[in-house]
Amino acid sequence: MSHDVFVSYSNKDKPVADAVVAGLEHKGIRCWVAPRDIAPGSSWGEAIISAIEGSRFMVIILSGNSNRSKQVVREVERAVANSVIIIPFRIENIDPTGAMAYFLSTEHWLDAITPPLERHIEKLVTTLQRFMSGEGESNVGSISTPITKSAVPARRWKPIWIGSLIIVAAIFIVTASLIIPRLLPDTPQSSTMGIELLTTTTLQLKPTSTQSPTTEPAFHQIGSFPTSREARNVFVLNNTAYIANAEDGLLIIDVSDPSDPQEIGAYPLENTQNVVVVDDIAYVVEQGLVKDATALKDRLVLLAVMNPSIPQMLGEYTPEGDFTHQTLSNMAVSDQMVYLTANDRLIIVDVSVPSQPATSGEYSIFSNISSPGVAVADSIAYLQANQLDVIDVHDPSASTEIGGFDTGWGSGIVIQDHIAYIAGWNSGMSILDISNPARPIKLGQFQELVGNYDLIPSGSATRQTLLDIAVNGDIAYLTYNFGVDNGTWTQVLESGVIAVDVSDPANPWKIAVYPDLDAASSITAVGDLVFVTDSSRGLFIFSEPQ
Repeated sequence: MSHDVFVSYSNKDKPVADAVVAGLEHKGIRCWVAPRDIAPGSSWGEAIISAIEGSRFMVIILSGNSNRSKQVVREVERAVANSVIIIPFRIENIDPTGAMAYFLSTEHWLDAITPPLERHIEKLVTTLQRFMSGEGESNVGSISTPITKSAVPARRWKPIWIGSLIIVAAIFIVTASLIIPRLLPDTPQSSTMGIELLTTTTLQLKPTSTQSPTTEPAFHQIGSFPTSREARNVFVLNNTAYIANAEDGLLIIDVSDPSDPQEIGAYPLENTQNVVVVDDIAYVVEQGLVKDATALKDRLVLLAVMNPSIPQMLGEYTPEGDFTHQTLSNMAVSDQMVYLTANDRLIIVDVSVPSQPATSGEYSIFSNISSPGVAVADSIAYLQANQLDVIDVHDPSASTEIGGFDTGWGSGIVIQDHIAYIAGWNSGMSILDISNPARPIKLGQFQELVGNYDLIPSGSATRQTLLDIAVNGDIAYLTYNFGVDNGTWTQVLESGVIAVDVSDPANPWKIAVYPDLDAASSITAVGDLVFVTDSSRGLFIFSEPQ
């Protein structure tokens, strides 16, 4: 056995899971945790099943997030089926519900609600060490009582009691068959107690449901903010939303009360496309307009937003070489470098001195779309256009392509925990294992069509296009358009947001859809909130589907 403990958690609780794994392994307790221990190329589901079956113990990071996670429930179910000892490590004051309550009803747990976390991890280490030494659960004083009350032991029925009951029941049946016919009227009557007397000798119970109807998860709009121009992109940090507001520049909104967003600042620019904020600096892409029959160049603008109500210009950058007009679009910021995409190339800009941004390198790609997507992790750039191109940018002046994957056309890409999530224009959402960047491996794909076909004229072809993507914990959020496929263009009849459960990347499934936007564009998710821009209507704020 290569490990002792399987650690089960929701992605939203990954920092706690990482701390638990580090604490256990520091004391010599071998852990298995996804995605770290899933070998490249192996099946995600099979790897998890094999790891659980090969474990002596499961530690579940118990929270509201894991309680709602279908993947965590499946892992706990598998552990129960394989008689794995389960130790819930409760980090929130919640009681399990639904299937989780069923599986954990007789388990003991460790409370880790009050800080510091390290103290509770030490208790967990001690608990596991005692189990592993053979002392058993009965000698572990640090484990609390079960989460739910233990059931009262069932009575043991003696044979003589069973016989007496049979005799009493027989007497009752005979007596009822003689007396009830005399009490009944000639015509059967309906009872107000949910019982119908059907014949002089038969009773039939009408089943009455006592369960409340099951409510499907749904998006709930909390607030909105109408913009003066096209809302093209949103970035949210520290209860502040930064919106690329087209010809009216950068718009800064206080969203600390999501039901009542308030404008707190703005900066005039002529045609903003995108914004990313890192370390109190807003990086804004501005596409050049045409003025007096002259096409102006695109540029990157750096603004100090330490005080969001008074943004200050720090510097600006215009790409060198080829003339760039309305081609800069998406970007990523990492380690004082900005990675800009034009329609057929990656431009790497050194912004270590914000007042003097400078070109560090460029890399050309094959692309015939105007807005390639880009994400950067560990000095590897992932470019999404006609396909996924993986570029080593450790040396920006000599970038090298090291891998790729045929994901189809698209521009939305986000990376989380060595997994790339890609929004394809025609191929749905692709989920790739990029733990080895040179060899991306497909884990799963979401291709469900969610549009309302009642909107489509009879005989017309349809198209669903995924536009932008955000991932928060176990949920991927996608903006989409749906409508009539006219070959080279789509007549959009529906636009909205899809929430997809990606806790098991091999089997993503739809959680909820919000179809009532006019022109969905960008999306981001922070905490339990989802922020979406509608080009024609502004910013919308939704709660996570529940």
